[in-house]
Amino acid sequence: SHTWYAQFGGHLAKLIYGLGLRHVGEKTAETLAEIFNLDDLAAASGAELEKIQEVGLVLLDRLREEHPKAYCQNLAAQEKLGDYFFSKKQYEKAAAYLKMVTTYCVQQQSRSNTSGMADLKWANALYKTNDAEALQMATALLQLYPVALLKTPEQKAYYAQLQSQINEAMENKTPLL
Repeated sequence: SHTWYAQFGGHLAKLIYGLGLRHVGEKTAETLAEIFNLDDLAAASGAELEKIQEVGLVLLDRLREEHPKAYCQNLAAQEKLGDYFFSKKQYEKAAAYLKMVTTYCVQQQSRSNTSGMADLKWANALYKTNDAEALQMATALLQLYPVALLKTPEQKAYYAQLQSQINEAMENKTPLL
């Protein structure tokens, strides 16, 4: 289906190397091509790329920014990066990626190509930063979330638990002087 890709004889490594991305030499291009096909590379999560020591998240970001297949795949990748950083307890980075997804969804008035819960994940990342301003933003995000979007018991439980944690944190916070 990728006719432009066929001209490279199906050699993904040559294609990746040929993009001329900074910090991507022949070895890195070969490593990426051994593990991923063209579609998988565009959708790779940070956890998948973490297995490859010489390929970092910065490279994935650059590849997606400079040569995106479609913004919707980039959006899904940003949400996956947010999930990845959240799992690594890097809450500020997680919040930044999830904010990008949420902002785009609000602008487009659509949650297509996302989990539909990026704003709740963003609120959770903000809550975990343990910052008073971030906690207020998390509270606002939770209040603005359209609860009708919660379809599964898991989504409803995630929302309820997050709401409970944020409410408790708001009640227990000490006023800033």
